[in-house]
Amino acid sequence: MTKYDFSALNDKEFEEFICELMNKHYLLELQSFKPGKDAGIDLRCSTSKNNNAIVVQAKQYYTKFNDLFSKLKNEELAKVQKLNPEQYWLVTSLPLSAANKDAIAALFKGFMPDANFVLGREDLNKLLNKHKSIEKNWLKLWLSNTSVLKRMLNNGIYNRSEFYEEKIVRTVKCYVKNHSLDDAAKILKKNKFLLITGQPGVGKTTLANMVTYQFLAQEYQLVYINKDIAEADDVFTKDKDARQLFYFDDFLGRTHLELLNHTGSSESSIVNFIEKIQFSRNKYLIMTTRTTILNDAREHLEKIRQARLDLNKQEIRLSDYNLKDKGQILYNHIFHADIGLVYKEVVLKDKNYWKIIRHKNYTPRLIEFICKPYNISEIEPSKYLSFILNALTYPELIWEHSFTKQLRAEDRFLIGSLYSFGNHFRFINYRFDSHIRLDCLELGYNARVNYEVKNNGHTRSTDSFNKSLKHLLDGYLLSYVEKDTNVIMLGFINPSIDDFLLQYFKRSNEEKWKLVNGAAYLAQLKFCYNKLFSFTDLGFDIYEKETLAFLQFINKDPNHFKATIHLDSAYPIAYQNAFNCELAELYYDLKFTEEINLELDPLIISLVSKVDLNDLNNSAYDILLKIIKEPGDLILLEKYVMDNWEKLIIALWPHGSNSDKFEELEDLFKNYNQNLRAFINHPDHMKMFYDDLSTKADDETISMIYSNEDNIKSLEELDELKEKVLKTRNEIFEGFYMEDKSYDESYYFRDLENDEKFTENRTRKKKPVKINTTQKDKEKADVKEMEEYVENLFTMFE
Repeated sequence: MTKYDFSALNDKEFEEFICELMNKHYLLELQSFKPGKDAGIDLRCSTSKNNNAIVVQAKQYYTKFNDLFSKLKNEELAKVQKLNPEQYWLVTSLPLSAANKDAIAALFKGFMPDANFVLGREDLNKLLNKHKSIEKNWLKLWLSNTSVLKRMLNNGIYNRSEFYEEKIVRTVKCYVKNHSLDDAAKILKKNKFLLITGQPGVGKTTLANMVTYQFLAQEYQLVYINKDIAEADDVFTKDKDARQLFYFDDFLGRTHLELLNHTGSSESSIVNFIEKIQFSRNKYLIMTTRTTILNDAREHLEKIRQARLDLNKQEIRLSDYNLKDKGQILYNHIFHADIGLVYKEVVLKDKNYWKIIRHKNYTPRLIEFICKPYNISEIEPSKYLSFILNALTYPELIWEHSFTKQLRAEDRFLIGSLYSFGNHFRFINYRFDSHIRLDCLELGYNARVNYEVKNNGHTRSTDSFNKSLKHLLDGYLLSYVEKDTNVIMLGFINPSIDDFLLQYFKRSNEEKWKLVNGAAYLAQLKFCYNKLFSFTDLGFDIYEKETLAFLQFINKDPNHFKATIHLDSAYPIAYQNAFNCELAELYYDLKFTEEINLELDPLIISLVSKVDLNDLNNSAYDILLKIIKEPGDLILLEKYVMDNWEKLIIALWPHGSNSDKFEELEDLFKNYNQNLRAFINHPDHMKMFYDDLSTKADDETISMIYSNEDNIKSLEELDELKEKVLKTRNEIFEGFYMEDKSYDESYYFRDLENDEKFTENRTRKKKPVKINTTQKDKEKADVKEMEEYVENLFTMFE
């Protein structure tokens, strides 16, 4: 016989369940109501003579009978007397003895014909046993059944945390059912495989787990694919009667990286396996992935694009939650949370739940975090709301707990390695980027692990990089494919992780030096020194000591560290050139006291003098300009620059960006007391400078016209723009002692001067925006309805 305690349901769900069960068994026409204060009525049946002919109270209790009876006697009896129903039913999740039922019937004498109108836990389970269809309709109830749980665990995988009993029960209780679960089940049954997509944090894995639980309960064997599709092929049974469900969570996470590195066999394997599933009986496949990753795959992977399967027909797209969804998720977590009532009351007081639901950083992950007992074990109830709002406003609080308490050591090594690469300017997309290439990250990670093994007794696990990457993707990390280069890049999923890690490593000198000792790249050392070794934070003496230690560390084996700027696919250069530039820059960044600088000066010169000036890219240009621009008291460096002045200027000039290099050149000449005018007007140099100045002036001209053309409404305004353009061009050339001889005004303004076009531009009016008032009113009404639902939901919380 089925044995439920009904704790998987919240109080509102319990009412709806009782309504369905009693209507089915007793052939009643009970009505349920929206959430809110019930005035003694949870369910009722009306007649023409009495609106409250039959009244049902559903009490979800898990304490003692005396608590329930006291509630009925002191609060509910008066309500029932006022309602004066012909029949009064009391239904509860508590187990009741015959004496308990008799006591309740006696309390409500006159409204309750006998003790048969009192239903306890045993009665509800008996009724469910008679009405199996209702049991199946209530998925959350059915999945929490002891026998069903046993089947799930027997068919699941014990070393997967998603399939521990406690995890299943918690997921089921807090899950807010919506159409996506039914849609997912239908797609899977019809097409044999299901693809769940969405942005991080929208519940892809939760939905996949809920669908998986249903299959496990139906005696399907779960095959959880951890790394690649070959794992699934190895255990795929040809027995047509054998039930198998293949579950590939984040199948384009690590696999996506592999596919793009090995297009061909891996790509074919995944397509072939999907087709194999579709032609096999009792075999199903569930996959999840992030939307951006899927889009990359569709664009880059030829076989997925050309496969004889339409992913759109098998795809469930999860999007952001509306107010009602957010309210229900919060309500379920608070209702089922194993935290004191005093904490729950904080959420209810003064409608504080709205501060949570409407917060811009709301995610189910954050809601789960604030409802876990161990996360608030040291938080006083009076400070619970502040704790919640701080967690929402500063999500790094979650990263600190997760990073220090929940991640494996090797996960932390990978996160630290990624962080140590820092932000760097990438000329391919002209922006600062905190993402790093997959191959560089793996080398950096291996260096860190090797350091930990050698110096701290760490034991490396098998395939640790891939395991950590798989574990951290979607929770800490995101990946994408750079379209122009097809290179896989990895970065943090949220900027708040960077904020947390900065403070974490600054607080711990030990952890900071572990990053340095475990580095594989010069870029890591540069970032760590500049970001984590701060003169302001450390003070003179400690900063000097740490800088000397850093220098000694590098000098032990400079060639141990690798360069990265040669990897710029748009502007590749020789590795040795990249190495010499990056190591010289790192030494340059260590400048501090006279003693340190005396040691650095010859080191920097030995590297800069070896740089092939005919083999530079934009990154190398930035480094060399930075080094030679302000030599300070680096005497050897200053002498080298003066001895090679013309050679350096001519070599560096073509690599600077048009917007900045003129100003940079001016500063450089001033710093070394050199005559810029004489240098530019030298016959051997004049054409090179003039051509670049013309390019800059032409770019400025086009930009000014583009920015202003829509605002010109008269010929006078057009003339004003022409004057501004001419003035700007003259300033560009005059700053470098040259004259603009190439400007053709008619060329740039001929479109605007065209009578027809100019008239159109002058008389152009914005089209009125048509507002669909009906749609607008409907949207307002929908929001209001959702707000009322959430208000009533929390109002009924006892």
